[in-house]
Parts: sequence; C-alpha cells; structure tokens
Amino acid sequence: FFGNPNWSSSIVPSVSARQRQLESASRPTSCTSRHDATSPTRVVSKTRAAASDRGLDRSRTRAAAFDCGRTGAPPPPPRGDGRHATCGIVVASYEAVHRLADALLARQWSCVVLDEGQKIRNPESRVTRLCKQLRTPRRYLLSGTPVQNSLAELWSLFDFAVPGRLGTLRAFDDELARPIRAGGYAGARPAQVQLAYRCALALRDLLRPYLLRRTKAALREAGEAGVALPPKTEHVLLCRLSSDQLALYRSVLDGDDVRPALELR
Repeated sequence: FFGNPNWSSSIVPSVSARQRQLESASRPTSCTSRHDATSPTRVVSKTRAAASDRGLDRSRTRAAAFDCGRTGAPPPPPRGDGRHATCGIVVASYEAVHRLADALLARQWSCVVLDEGQKIRNPESRVTRLCKQLRTPRRYLLSGTPVQNSLAELWSLFDFAVPGRLGTLRAFDDELARPIRAGGYAGARPAQVQLAYRCALALRDLLRPYLLRRTKAALREAGEAGVALPPKTEHVLLCRLSSDQLALYRSVLDGDDVRPALELR
C-alpha cells in the first residue's frame, strides 16, 4: 500500500522544486468531495458493492461504476453546485480510463485510489500517464506485486502515489537502481556490493514513510480491527497419468529437442 493523504506537505529538499510544481497543479480549486477508484475490470462490481455495503452509496453519496469502457457516458456530476457538491464515488476499470479520459481529467477529485496498482508499472504506457494526470491532492495505490522485473516499475508506482519523491526516472536509475542491480550480479566486486547495500538502505528510507505492508506475522496475530487468519495449509496430491497422457509424455521425451538434453546429463 503506497500513499500519503497530504503529500504536498512532505517535501524532500532534493526534489522540492518539482513537488511544488506538482502541488500547485493538483491543489483543489473547489470544496468538492468526489472520489475516483480505479480497479481491474474483474473487481469493478465488487468494489461498488463494497461501497454500498459500508453505507457509502446512501444519503449524500452516490457510486457509479464504469466497466471496460462499455459505459460511454462521463461520470455523473455531483449534486449541488460546484462549490458545495455532495459526495460521489466513481469506480472505473483501467480500460474505462482510456474511454473516459477527457471526463475524468476534467474534474477535480478529492481522492484517487488505484487497486492492483501494478497495472501502471510501465511508465510509458498510456494508462499510466492518464492515471498520473488525475487532479487530486490525495493518492493511494494498492499492489501485491510492486516489483516484478525491475526497480523502474517501483518508481512508476511511487511516482503516482507521491510524485517527485524518487525524482526523475533517469536520476532514480543512475543513482539507485543501477548500483543496486550491479551489486546483485554474481561477479560483482566487493565495492559494488557495498554500494548496492547503501543504495538499498537509502531507497528503503525514502519509501518507508509512505509504505504500509501487511506481513504474514500481522495476519497471524489478531488485532483490534482484524481477525487472525489460520496458517496456510498445503496438500500435495500425486495423480497417476492416464494412458493417453503417458503416451504424450513419452513422445515429448523422445523428441529431438528433449532427447539430446537428457543424453548430456
């Protein structure tokens, strides 16, 4: 979970100029209370149902769901005038962000939450750029896999949640990602390993104030607001191959690609 409800007041000296620029671009201009939650297509309906179950779809609050861009209409305007609008929630899939980009970018949002945030791990993709252009002072991102291939993906996620915290992508790669990557190679020199360790510590300190982790230890311990989960149990079941499966398996082993590799062992 990445986020900072008021990232504009947590300015790092090294990137203060960039953050001030982003702060002025995202500062609310009216006292609206509209929230945008972007989710993968398969969980849009569940996200809206959860809002309804918690009472967020009643009284002064409305929720509108946009799934896969099939709904061509823009998000509904809030009740009341532009200065004192009632609360509203827009739940949209990442695919819908493409279709509704003009309508979503034209509004000022009180809060934007990205579920399955690894969808914006590619800094150059259009959906990543659109999500980062949403005008809001509060940004949150949830992801179970913030890093899949490279630290550039982590930079992209954090550049949405706390813009400017990690600097530009080029500076981040030169000063942190590249030394960490070089120190992880098998043939790395001791000096490279030490530099990678120091860079990893610096990156950890940069992320820590804005990062919440749900660890396995926390799940095993019942807290005030949660219930302890039982430990995971794994059962390995061995199944016999059918005659057709066994024949296919043997044909693969006797193939020209597999047989030479087995003979070398």
